[in-house]
Order: sequence, then C-alpha cells, then structure tokens
Amino acid sequence: MNSVLLKSGAGGRILMVVLGRPNGEFDRADRASTYDLLELGVGTYRESRDRYDVVFSEGAGSPAGVNLCE
Repeated sequence: MNSVLLKSGAGGRILMVVLGRPNGEFDRADRASTYDLLELGVGTYRESRDRYDVVFSEGAGSPAGVNLCE
C-alpha cells in the first residue's frame, strides 16, 4: 500500500490518498501540505524498515511528476 498517493485531477486539483484512504484534494500551487506528506512517507518507510527484513520502494508515472508540478 502507498503511504501517500497523489493523483492528478481536473482543473489543476490533486487528489490525495493517505494510507489507503482518500484525504481530500488540493491545488497544485499549494506547497504547504507537501512537507507533511513527506514526513508521513518517510515515517511510514522507517516503520516498515524496522519491522521487515526487505522493503521495496516503487514509484509510478513520471519521475518528475510534471503533471503535478506545473
């Protein structure tokens, strides 16, 4: 499961899914929540690393996320 999943939507909106549950939408120009999402992602990774012998990380889509960063 993705700890944080960002899906591009219509009109420059981004759907945010956190720990498998929809967690609202935000405008791609809003950068304030990105730090919280980074902390959540890193924290989830650390928990998995401490709990399991092997942790796979995977990215989807463009590595630059151009459609989310305009």
